[in-house]
Amino acid sequence: MSNSHERFSTINHWHISGLSLAGSYYEILVVECRNGKFYVEDWLGDVPGYPDIWQPNKSGADQDEPHFFDSYEECLKHAVKTIAKVAGIPEDKVSIPEDD
Repeated sequence: MSNSHERFSTINHWHISGLSLAGSYYEILVVECRNGKFYVEDWLGDVPGYPDIWQPNKSGADQDEPHFFDSYEECLKHAVKTIAKVAGIPEDKVSIPEDD
């Protein structure tokens, strides 16, 4: 298991989730780093094998680095598309954090 908070100086995260029509729940995180970069993390293992999704709990994660996005918006868009695809739901049914 990799300590992403320490390795990448994370400062914030947002839960992105979706419920399939069959009732399966999927969740990933959009993570913000101190350097202004963002990445998508699959802590629970809900979306194994999807591109540009980092899985800190998989074997070898200590040597892996996530795909970094330059903006929150770009990272969020990727996370929403991934949850929609894996859950088999429209993107507008994916749960995203509301603006403060």
